[in-house]
Amino acid sequence: MNFFRARGFIFHNESGELRIISPDRKNVYYLNDFASFLFLSLEKPKTVNGLVKLALAEYDAKEEVLRQDIEDWLKESMKSGFIKNSSKKNNPIIDFFKEIKRRVS
Repeated sequence: MNFFRARGFIFHNESGELRIISPDRKNVYYLNDFASFLFLSLEKPKTVNGLVKLALAEYDAKEEVLRQDIEDWLKESMKSGFIKNSSKKNNPIIDFFKEIKRRVS
């Protein structure tokens, strides 16, 4: 399963702190260093294994710990809506056209 950034969210890096702003501008999420690394790594869709591989090259930590942290972060980020997965339920192409339709309506 691939994970990717949801469309419509604005992200801004200010003084080394990444902020994600919801499309309706009602929610702002502040990401720590590791979460920022993961979010920025999802410029293109990646699997959990792909993210673990990147994190292992960047951080001095055990693979099991990184994997668990990444899986936890993905679950929470998907609840917040700024990360999606490419399961049949969430197809990025379909989401793109739904967003266009919503904006035109």
